[in-house]
Amino acid sequence: MSLALLRDWIVTPLSDRRLVSNFARQEFYAQFTASMGGFLWLILTPIANISIYAFVFSYIFKVRAAEGFGETAFVLFMMIGYLPWFAFADAIGRSTSLLLEKAPLITKVKFPVQVIPVVGTLVPYITHAIGFSLLLL
Repeated sequence: MSLALLRDWIVTPLSDRRLVSNFARQEFYAQFTASMGGFLWLILTPIANISIYAFVFSYIFKVRAAEGFGETAFVLFMMIGYLPWFAFADAIGRSTSLLLEKAPLITKVKFPVQVIPVVGTLVPYITHAIGFSLLLL
């Protein structure tokens, strides 16, 4: 019984890729279009986070990277761990809140519920991937 349920939770989002794609696009656009500045926040937020952490750890705390790494900034090491963790935490929080947010849709329409946590996980990883790519620049 539990193996069939697990298989159902994995297979359903894969078979409903178009639905996942449409919901993910809707969630992604809803995240930025309602705010002042729109998609500019997609770039400004990671830059602000990286800049603030760089200032605090480089100039206030004067933290340096371990020996053997030369002039590589400690902030680079910290951001490599911080950005994926922040994406993970955001994805977990968003996927659970999305279930509550979409409760009217779930209860009133015959709908594959398995799609909603996938969308809630996918959208934060897309937005944080942009921040991670800015770090690599």
